[in-house]
Parts: sequence; structure tokens; C-alpha cells
Amino acid sequence: MKNWIFCLTMAFFAANATAQDTTFTRISTEPGTLEQQQIETEADRLFGVKVPARWMVNVHASPYSNNIGNLNAGSFNFTYFLGAEFKLLPGFSTGIQYGYKRINGFNNQKNNHYIMLEQRWYPGMAQRIKEGKAANNFSGAYWGLKTGLLYSPAGKQYIPGDMGTGVIFDTGSKQLIAQTELRYGIQRRWRKNGFFDYSAGINVQRSQVRFATGDNIQLNQQFRVGLALFERNKNADYSGAYCGILRCFEDNHRMLKINTLNLLNVFYSNYGQKNFGINTNPNIAFEQKLASSPFSIEAETDINMAKGALYNNLVTYRGYSLSGAGSLRWYYNQPKRIAAGRSGNNLSGPFVAVRAGYSTGNGWSSSGTGPEQKNTTQSQALHALWGYQLRIFKHGYAAFRIGPGYYQIGGDIAGDATTWGLDIFSDLKVGFAF
Repeated sequence: MKNWIFCLTMAFFAANATAQDTTFTRISTEPGTLEQQQIETEADRLFGVKVPARWMVNVHASPYSNNIGNLNAGSFNFTYFLGAEFKLLPGFSTGIQYGYKRINGFNNQKNNHYIMLEQRWYPGMAQRIKEGKAANNFSGAYWGLKTGLLYSPAGKQYIPGDMGTGVIFDTGSKQLIAQTELRYGIQRRWRKNGFFDYSAGINVQRSQVRFATGDNIQLNQQFRVGLALFERNKNADYSGAYCGILRCFEDNHRMLKINTLNLLNVFYSNYGQKNFGINTNPNIAFEQKLASSPFSIEAETDINMAKGALYNNLVTYRGYSLSGAGSLRWYYNQPKRIAAGRSGNNLSGPFVAVRAGYSTGNGWSSSGTGPEQKNTTQSQALHALWGYQLRIFKHGYAAFRIGPGYYQIGGDIAGDATTWGLDIFSDLKVGFAF
């Protein structure tokens, strides 16, 4: 009798549930029918970890520290790249990159062309795919082997004269560099059509400049960020505010920032004579909110110390420069984002700023057996900037700035005359925040 009552009771609840809701839950105790549920996190959706992609075509700008530009140097000197990467196996890929850079320096005008082939190994990706933790794509840590060429045709050089006059002439020197790189890094997709790549590694070069041939070995860091077209996937889900990663609702009124791009470059060269060089460029900034307003002030300092063979490794150089800058920032849409419940009162988001900076430096150079010469530089600049800053996880940050402005250069580099002009300032910073 009790069994019948139990069965009728269960039938009543089942009928009630069917009338109110058409969603069924099935529980089976048969061996082998239970599957472990895979939970997709905010990071999985933001970085497309579980979105398959067997090919990728990308365009990006890079603060490439190897002879063809440094986006972090404060001048609009991007190196533009067009690249493609294809998966051969879940853990292996092959790719190609073409780069172009137009140098419009104070005393050097030329074009650089760069082409590179790369083979990558994504360790552990095949196992993560098997465990359901990742898809066959390009998001993950990797080892990369690059081989390629950098070609720099003859350019033009400006020799300053008295009272701001000068002469422009063809240098007549072509440069061809063959290089091989071994790199370890991490690449991530950023939602549907973005990506970034941060790596460190060793670069071996063989260079030909006029009649001089030499070797160069560098230890450096590289960062790439840009847009990408991936293999189409209709089921991809990029929804979410990603606030667990980007710290959207965290109230943060001050931040100490340490930029890690171009923090340390070490090189060894042999152009007739052996030369060991080192270049370090620590950049530290402190930003403070003004009460609870969307305004903040930032103070930053930049130290650049170099020793070794520069100028195509034909001139031995040692020197340093110190620079400082202050800026007033306005996070212009922050009150609106706070009112809409999409942000906390912090130091993240788009902003406009006014930045004033000053730099001074001393350098000592010698060519061949000639005497050592001392060069001094001083510069000041004022720029109006637009930028975007993000906090990433607990102690990471990224910031980009760009805008027009005015600069002045004085010292030996300007022929003992002060020159001025209009330019575009830009920089990209990625590092630690506290």
C-alpha cells in the first residue's frame, strides 16, 4: 500500500511540473552515461579559449625593439605588420609576417622592410583539447622559432647648420640583416576580432652595411597588438562584462604603474671588434584621483641607459637620458558608466589628457680610433592626448595614448641651436599595477 501511495505522490508532482514547465531533467544511473560538466569562465569567453580557429590573418603595430622602431619611445614611429598563422596540428602552427616602417627621425629618413617565417609549438594544447579545457586555436603559451630578413634601402640624412639651416643628402648605405629568433611567449585572442602577443627571447643577426659585415645577438622583449580575422564559428559566445578580469566595479583612487615593455635589452656584437651592450628603460608612473571626480593627475619618470655599439654598430656609444612628465586626465564618460551600473569609481576607461614633459641626456661616442666626443640633448614637449587604460586581473594594467603636440629640441644634436616642431606622440604600456 505504501508503495502505491509513493508512486501516486511522485506522479502528482511530475504532472504538476509538466503543466508549469517544459524543461526536463534526466538522471541516469547507467554506467558510462554521466559526463563531467565543463564550466566556461569569463576568461574563456574574453580570450576565445574554447572557440576553434585553424587560421588567422592579422594586422598590428608593434613596439619592435630590433632596429625597426620602438612604440614606447614617445614618437609616432609605428612598425606596421601584416601576418597570417595556420594550424598544422593542434599543438603546432606555421606563420608569415611582413613589416613596414617609415623612419622620419630628426636626422634620418628611410624605409624598412621586414619579412619573417615562424614555426610555433603550443605545449600542452593537445592535452587541454582532449580534456575539454580548450579548443584548437591560437590562444595559449608557445615556443616560437623565427627566421627572416630585414632590408633597409639607402635613406636620407639631415645635417643641421647655423640658425636652423641644414642640408639633406642621400646616405647611400643599404642594410641587409638576416636573423633567427627563439622566443617564449603568450598569445591571446581578444573577443571576436582582436589579439595580443607578448614574448621574450634571443635574436641572432648577420648584418651587411656597405662593406662591413658583422654579427649581433640580442635578448629582448616584444609586444604585438592588433586586429585579426579568424576562421568563422557561428557558435562562439563572447557575451559578458568580464568584470572579474577587468576589475570594473573596483573603487581605485590611486595606482603605481611599472611598465615592462623594453625593460631590458642585452646584446653582443662583432663588427671588426667585439662589443657587449646593454640598454635598460624602466618607466614608472603614479596616478592619483582628484577626490571622487573623474579627473586625475599622473607623474611619470623614464630612465634610459645604453652602452655598446649603435648606429648600425659602426659607432661605440654610452650614455643616459632622464625624463619626467606630468599630465592631467579626464575620464570623460565615467560618471555616465557609474550611473548605468557599468563601472566603479576607478582609473579605468577612455580619457583625454594634457601632458607636459622634459628630457635631458648625455652621451659619449667614438668611431674607430678617433677621440671620444660628448653630446648633450635637452627637449621639452606639450601634447593633447586621447587614451584608454585597463586594469587586468589583480596586478596587471595596459594603457595606450596618442595625440598631437609641440616639441623643442636643443643641445649638440641640434647643432647647438634650438629647434621646434609639431608631432604626434604615442605610447603603449603593459605591466604591473599596485
